[in-house]
Amino acid sequence: MNVRGDGCRGTHQATGTEQGMERGPLPEEIIDNPARLDGSVPLVARGVETQDPQFRHLDPEVYWAGRVSTSDSAITPERLKGAIAAVAKEENVTFSGFLSRGPDGELRYEISRYPRRAFGPVPSIERCEENLSALVDGLKRHGITVEASPGERPSSPAFRMVLGLEEGYYEHERRKLCEKLENGTFGYQDMIATIRLFIQAGSGQSIFPFCLRDGEVSAEFKAALRDTSLAQRHSVEEVMKLTAGAVEIRPAEIVSAGPWGVYQEPAAVVSGSIDEVQIALHAAAAFHQARVAVEEFGPWGATTHMVELCDFCPDPDER
Repeated sequence: MNVRGDGCRGTHQATGTEQGMERGPLPEEIIDNPARLDGSVPLVARGVETQDPQFRHLDPEVYWAGRVSTSDSAITPERLKGAIAAVAKEENVTFSGFLSRGPDGELRYEISRYPRRAFGPVPSIERCEENLSALVDGLKRHGITVEASPGERPSSPAFRMVLGLEEGYYEHERRKLCEKLENGTFGYQDMIATIRLFIQAGSGQSIFPFCLRDGEVSAEFKAALRDTSLAQRHSVEEVMKLTAGAVEIRPAEIVSAGPWGVYQEPAAVVSGSIDEVQIALHAAAAFHQARVAVEEFGPWGATTHMVELCDFCPDPDER
């Protein structure tokens, strides 16, 4: 079908240029997409692009993790997160970890050697131990007494992965296209990229009616690009359904804090036999994660390494 709507002049075989806008044929996946302008026919199934995901395993690091916990019912997750953020700024360190509840309901915050090297060397184990001590002392200054202990370390061959539940790739690409709108470099090929992106994200209805008007990108198209968030949040229940009981799952929240600020994201801690790690990675692909850290445990020791999901990782690391 042609991609058009009220005042839209995009067609299958567009030619020539108008107002300096370079024209060309629309990609086949846009032409053949069954979505109607009124939304009466579903968009292309979102699962199509994750049927055969590619995973890029980066170099491993020696595993380390430490935990602080409190059974004080007066300490809420929000209060603990606020104190963690304050200590990170005061100590000029970054804590990479997740918040969860223990088997007895205690509140836990576990930090680890996050193995990504894009922002500098992975901190040494000695440095991680120092950071854990600084966290304990800093939380005490903020009125929170915690008990420190080593992080999880299964003895049998096993894996663990903290799976974020928010999709970020499509939203990341949308924001890059918005930047082009703002700086005046948005062209015809960017319009095509926008349409393709919205189709893949399942939001084609909001962008299809508004393409070109009088040879320029219409105001409606620009507004749809600026105002339509492509982020999507998933649930722990979805992870359970995807993994069909093959792994253990518990709810958590990613909390990373440093002098730069705080990053938070709902998450699921996925763990199980080392033989089931691929199931967890496919769940990450279904949620369009860019990268995940995978911890592996066995007689050989314990390691942690980054795994990039090639289809959804716009900024792959060198190693």
